[in-house]
This record gives sequence, C-alpha cells and structure tokens, in this order.
Amino acid sequence: MHWTRYPERGRAHAANPVMAQFWGAPAMALMTVGTGTLLLGGGLIGLGAAVMAPTLWIVLGPLGQSVTAAGNLGTQAAHVLPAPYAAGAAVSALLYGVPTWGFAMMWLALAAAITVRTARRGLPFALTWWSFTFPVGTCVTGTIALAARSQGDALRVASVVLFGLLLAAWLAVAARTVAGSATGRLFKPI
Repeated sequence: MHWTRYPERGRAHAANPVMAQFWGAPAMALMTVGTGTLLLGGGLIGLGAAVMAPTLWIVLGPLGQSVTAAGNLGTQAAHVLPAPYAAGAAVSALLYGVPTWGFAMMWLALAAAITVRTARRGLPFALTWWSFTFPVGTCVTGTIALAARSQGDALRVASVVLFGLLLAAWLAVAARTVAGSATGRLFKPI
C-alpha cells in the first residue's frame, strides 16, 4: 500500500540504510508490537506497562525456532553425514535443545504472568495481538522436536499443553479480530 500510494517515499526508504532495516521480520515485529502497544495501551495502563508486556513474547520466537532447527539438523544429519558425525549432530541437538527449551519455558511463564497482570489493568485488544501466536507456535515445534529426540513423556505432554495454548490464542485473537472488524473499531484512527 505504501509503495502504491507514495512510490517516491518507498524508494527513499529502500535506499536509506536505516529505514531499510525496518523491512526485516524481527525489526517489524518489535516495531509493530511496541508501537501499537504504546499507542493503544499507554493511556490506559501507563507507558511502562504498555513496550514491556507484548514485546516480552517476541523472545520466545528465536528460542523455540532454534530448538526446532537444532532438532531438524540432528535428524537430517543421519542422511548426509557419516558415522560418528551423524550421532554427534543428534547429541548436539539434544545438548542445545534441553537448556534452551528450559529457558524458553521460564520466559514463557514470565511473559504470561506479566501479560495477565497487564490485561487485568486494561490492555486493550489490537491487531498486534496476532504477534502473540508466532512465538508460542515456535515453542510448540521446538517442544515436539525435543520430545521426538529425547523420547521424554514430560516433553510430549508439554507439547500438547503448548499446542492447546497456541490453539486458544489463535481462537481468541481470531474471534476478537472478527468482532472488531465487524464493528469497525479496529480500523478507526486513534
């Protein structure tokens, strides 16, 4: 839309080494969640409670995705590397995955607690809530990869619980998006 309506500005952004960085996924996620929360939540719950709550979830994305990637590399190593390197890659996936997953779960608990507390104080719904779904999704895939590698029953249960959390988040955000779209509230200027 920006390129269609303002092509000169779009080209200027693309040529600018600072502005061009904002087209990357991590930068966009931080900018979207952070700006949306400051604009929509700042007046209701204060600026401090508003850069913190949603952006806390973004950390889960790289953690969960890296556990998934390590698990997939460990699995695929058996098809491309000779022994003992394939076994070493599988062990490395487990040695990396367990502590990283543990840190991700600690972070998930912290982010959830802060988000619940902030929601109780009046965190309004906005389209930026969709950013909560991706990080939880990466935790689901990372937990599944780790459960498959370790054969751990606790990790299998955790993957089902996390998938339930992901499904609940998707349904809640989708329902609120549909409701906000039907009333037009989501598209009104602030």
